[in-house]
Amino acid sequence: MRNDFYDAAPSHDGPANDKGTYMTMKHFLLAGAAAMALGACGGEDGGAEGGAASNTSTKSVVSGGSPISKPFSLKNASELDVDALFALAPADARPTYQSVFFDEKLGATVVTGLQFTEEDGGAITIEKAELYGVDVDAIQRINAAEPAVDAPFETVFEKVRLFGINPEGADDDIDITIEALELDKLRIRQGGVDETQDSPAFFFNTFELGGFFIKNMSMTGGAEGSTIDGRIPDLRISGLGGGKMGALVIKDVAYDVNQSDEAQRSLASLMGPQGALIMDSPLRNFIAPGAQRASIKSVVWRGLDMSGLLKAGLSGEEPSFTAKNLVKLGAVEIEGAQSYVNGKLASSSKKTTITSNESTWIVPTKLRAESTGDFYNFAAYVPDGEDALLQIVKDNGLDNVKASSQTAWDWDAEDGDVALSTTWDTQGFADVSFDVNLDGIEIDKIAAAAESGDNSAIERIAVFDSFSMKIADDKMLDAIFAIAGLQMNSSASDLRESAPAMIRLGGAAYAGVNPRFSDYIDAFAAFIADGGTLEVTANPSSPVPLAAIAETSETAPQDLPDIIDLKITHSK
Repeated sequence: MRNDFYDAAPSHDGPANDKGTYMTMKHFLLAGAAAMALGACGGEDGGAEGGAASNTSTKSVVSGGSPISKPFSLKNASELDVDALFALAPADARPTYQSVFFDEKLGATVVTGLQFTEEDGGAITIEKAELYGVDVDAIQRINAAEPAVDAPFETVFEKVRLFGINPEGADDDIDITIEALELDKLRIRQGGVDETQDSPAFFFNTFELGGFFIKNMSMTGGAEGSTIDGRIPDLRISGLGGGKMGALVIKDVAYDVNQSDEAQRSLASLMGPQGALIMDSPLRNFIAPGAQRASIKSVVWRGLDMSGLLKAGLSGEEPSFTAKNLVKLGAVEIEGAQSYVNGKLASSSKKTTITSNESTWIVPTKLRAESTGDFYNFAAYVPDGEDALLQIVKDNGLDNVKASSQTAWDWDAEDGDVALSTTWDTQGFADVSFDVNLDGIEIDKIAAAAESGDNSAIERIAVFDSFSMKIADDKMLDAIFAIAGLQMNSSASDLRESAPAMIRLGGAAYAGVNPRFSDYIDAFAAFIADGGTLEVTANPSSPVPLAAIAETSETAPQDLPDIIDLKITHSK
């Protein structure tokens, strides 16, 4: 494949024609971006079910390199009449170009020096475009036909590759450049978008795109003392259409944010006296570090399926509450996430996975999330010269915290049971777990309430089953009191010794309101003094309606612990 750029020739304008479609090169870009936003389309081979296969399979997009970097040629191709193509657009939407020729080896019409000018003065320049299999006749048929949800698709092009893309004037604060962009097999229904329909589904139903690929996109700029520098070396989306997405792949994405001293002071002024106090302390980098960097080695999202929601939208009716799997989120894998503060590694994660392939209506009925190989280095947040704070961080092992986390969500839409649980486990800091269980959230009851205009159906029909939260301390409390002592110019041990008495004194007034409060205060004071495990549970003898909990919270909050049987216990 030829990737060199061609010598410029005198600028040439396409012939005038006030009628036609908006399928100029700029609008190929917009169509691809729109299809990407749709989350639409495709099966394993890309393209929507029943449509023509794309030139690039979803499998190869996930496992291989960027399709832009792979040679491509179109057999039995013929030269495109570029002037006839641009003539299909309104006069004020036509681009200018410098030269055009047919590359027989590629089977592509090559255009150099493309420029699209906006009414507001902005412009998009493209150094070179390779146009494969662009069908002007198909574009004319699209434009001539009446829109229909089941209208046949027309293949607008087999592939378009753009090199040296530079939008100018759209945003004075951010400069964007793209080394290369590819749109693979764009298909549009005859008649295009039905503008008389309000539902976005009719727009989404119009497009199919085999793939959308970007190579080396950069974004730089900033304002008022803050700058951002973002890079996306490799972005791939395959199989867009029919409400499905085959895969989204992002490789080696990174961004840097830098703030001047003036920008940090401005932020502090917006946070009020307390924020200003922190910004003038050794903890300032936790709020607004001068330099931050984040990067991710890879993001792979497969199996997004909104075809059920698309079909419901095309019917012209609101989707039924009892409909199954209108939305399937699919599976997301994120590997190699890292963050830096002032040039020092602050956190990293080996792998995070999120999966959800079941739903009732548009709500997931089963979702799982897991993060493994997490690492935190709080020493990265310590400003240079703050040796006392750095020593506290190191003494408490906060420069090498290893962790993992798991989250599970389950909803039985027929029985109404809901369970949410999450755990965060660390080595040497603290472990936290959280569980809540509800009942009565039956989809049939929700649907009936919605039909009757009841906007508070969940609160009325749901009941509370149980709740638990557990905090197992290792070094967390030691670190908190050591840092508080540094902030207050006091001894950490003195602060911790006095804290339980202050907690009991401050909570004494609540003991007369409800005897349970004495146990709560004692448990929390003991946890502060000795560490160990603090557990909060609520297990009523029978489920309690959420409406009753809400009413009690407003009218007699002192009775709420009795209603849900709230207990707070401490153990060493």
